[in-house]
Amino acid sequence: MSYAELAAVMLAAATLMITALGVMIAVIALVGRRQIKNDSHTIAEGTANARIKDILGEDGKPSDLLRSILIERVDEILLNGPKIRAGENEVGVNDDNVWGDESSEYGDDK
Repeated sequence: MSYAELAAVMLAAATLMITALGVMIAVIALVGRRQIKNDSHTIAEGTANARIKDILGEDGKPSDLLRSILIERVDEILLNGPKIRAGENEVGVNDDNVWGDESSEYGDDK
């Protein structure tokens, strides 16, 4: 056997070992990716359940957190912000000029 044939056999063996190593790394990566995906789903579900329990409370009745979230969202959608909620404005509670416009309810301008 000549040196050229020996070198060819050695390079072929090295190529096969490197290919086998690459395949093993790919398989390990796929298994690891699936495990990470499953773990992330489990953690996300647990976090979501904990958040729902925080919002609803242990007894199933709405908590103060849920009430504040609902009030804030309704204010944003219906009343354009929490400043004019439930008859309150920047001046005080139950002021005649609830909506913050310049005219009063009797039509006279200030």
